Parts: sequence; C-alpha cells; structure tokens
Amino acid sequence: MMKRLTLLLLLACSGPALIAQNAILPVTATYKKETFASLLPEIAYMISKRMESPVCISERLPAVFSKNWCPLEITDCPNRQTKYLIIITLDGLRWQEIFNGADTMLLRQSLNKTKNHVLNKQWGAADPEQRRVHLLPFLWGKLAKNGQVWGNIRLGSMVTVTNKSCISYPGYSEIFTGFADDAHIYTNFKIKNRNSNVLDFINRQTGFKGRVASFTSWDVFPDIFNENPYRFYVNAAFESVGNDDFFALNKAMQKSERPWGHHVRPDSLTFSYARKYLETHLPRVLHIGLGETDEYAHEGEYRHYLAAAYTADSLIGNLWDFVQQHPLYRNKTTMIITTDHGRGKKQDSWQ
Repeated sequence: MMKRLTLLLLLACSGPALIAQNAILPVTATYKKETFASLLPEIAYMISKRMESPVCISERLPAVFSKNWCPLEITDCPNRQTKYLIIITLDGLRWQEIFNGADTMLLRQSLNKTKNHVLNKQWGAADPEQRRVHLLPFLWGKLAKNGQVWGNIRLGSMVTVTNKSCISYPGYSEIFTGFADDAHIYTNFKIKNRNSNVLDFINRQTGFKGRVASFTSWDVFPDIFNENPYRFYVNAAFESVGNDDFFALNKAMQKSERPWGHHVRPDSLTFSYARKYLETHLPRVLHIGLGETDEYAHEGEYRHYLAAAYTADSLIGNLWDFVQQHPLYRNKTTMIITTDHGRGKKQDSWQ
C-alpha cells in the first residue's frame, strides 16, 4: 500500500528573483512548514472543502492569469518578470533521494544483487549532501542556488499531498486542479477527470490560446486533463506528432523499445518531443511529465530508479540551458518541478 509521504516542489527562475505568478520572491531557500496551497496559490488553488459537483477553476481564479500575468510577451514589466512557464513532474520520486542522495542500505542491496560496484563510486558517499549532489548535480549545482527548494522534512519543510490514495492519478489531479477529489478520483484507471484544470484555464486566457501544451510518458494523462480538440494539446505515451519537424522523432519512436508496453514512453523520447515542440511552437506554458522513476521503483530496481532520477536531472539541466540561450525565453521563464506522490521508506515498502 502506498504510504502518504511528501510532495516535493522545486522552483527555479532564470532572473534575479524567483517569480511565482509574477510576484517577486526572495531567491534564498526557505525551510518552513508550507502546504501545497501556499506554495502554488495562483497556479493550483487548493479547495479545502470537498465538493460534490465538479470544480470550475475559472470561478475560483477569475483574474489571476488575465490580470496578473502579462498578456503581452514583449513588454517592459519589471515587476512581472515571468512570461513563460515550464512545469516538470517526476513520477514517484522520493524526497529521501532528493535531499539525501542514494539510500545507502538500498544501494548496498542493489549492488549485492548485481555485483556492479561502479554504482557505489558514482552515487555512494558517506555524507548525504555529497550523495545528493552526485545523484542530482544540476538540481544542487545550479537550480537550488538560483531558486527555491521545498520538501526537506529533516528541516521541517513539509510539502504534502492531501488526497487519500497517494498514487499517481489522484496526485496529478490534485496538482493541476488544486484540490483532492477523493470521492471520484482514487485509482489509476483511465477515467475522464470531471474537474477543470489550471492548464485548460490558462489556455482560454488572452494571449495563451494554442500556446499551452503537455508531453508525458504515461498514457493516462489525456484522461487526467480531460483532453478534447478544443482544449490544450496533450501528447502522451507513444503518440506521434503530425508535423514535418517531428518526422525523425516519430520514426525513432516507432523503432524504440517498449519495456512497459504501450502505457509508458521512455523519458528520453518524451523529453525530446517536448524540447522540439518548445523550439518549433514557442508555447507560453509547457508541461513535461516523466515517469521512469516510478516504473523502476515498482519493479524494485533501485539502481535503475537512481539512474532514471540522474537522467531526469540531466534532461532538466539541458532544458534550462536551452531556455537561457533562447532570446524569447531567457530571463523570462519560471520552471516548476514537482512529483505526484512519495514512496515508503523501509526496505519492504519503498517500491
């Protein structure tokens, strides 16, 4: 049974200050008790009372994006620096690895099973802060120094999910709708989400129509976002893109291995599609959903779980470098990195 653990939120900003919905915040890391609602008040508004009817975000946030977010991209708005948003979700990545690096006990067990002691040199170290830098060099080498990091329970930074299921679909729904709909969303089955989400709301605002997109490894996201032709673009699992710019990627995906069948696309492909879309379509808001950390964890393959986290960190670093080199995105982009749920912390429950 999945344990109720931590929802990790990482924020990075390309400018001199961290911008969350264009409100200037200090760049220094803060470690205090926060709820998910207080961390993303304008992006995913937390509704404290369970409601029997579907929630419409436009009724709850009528002016957030239409007034507070600059509708024009090329403007002189010193107090509203963010004009582009990238949201990255890492499925089932534990806070323990984020803040402590590789778990020495689980790593030792994995090494004894595989006899691959090279991993111990790569991710093993006596000091937790050294281990986390080895595992996630971009996060701790650049992101943490230029943004804010929440979720270190050891320092009292509590960032938790509120849904009762603590699995992927309810977690993602909570992130993007702003509340836990425990009465209707409590499994990972492909059931259309009855609640509107913040990405759809943004897509309906002036200056954002057709400029919001999501690329995900997991094939359930179209249902989580209640995808239809009139809403924002969602590309999930092994769905190709009908555009000449994606011809090579579409061919590569047809030939790629499918270790999890048709349900989960390799993260490297998902990232490549998202990166190409960012280059060619210049979206205002882009969501990238990576999933290999969760898949390998469920399989009990701790070394592969670590490798997936390491790769995701590298991909995010690559994306950040692109953003900072692009004249449209440079110093006007906020990146949000979070996860849908945590995992158990013991030998028999971390999976």
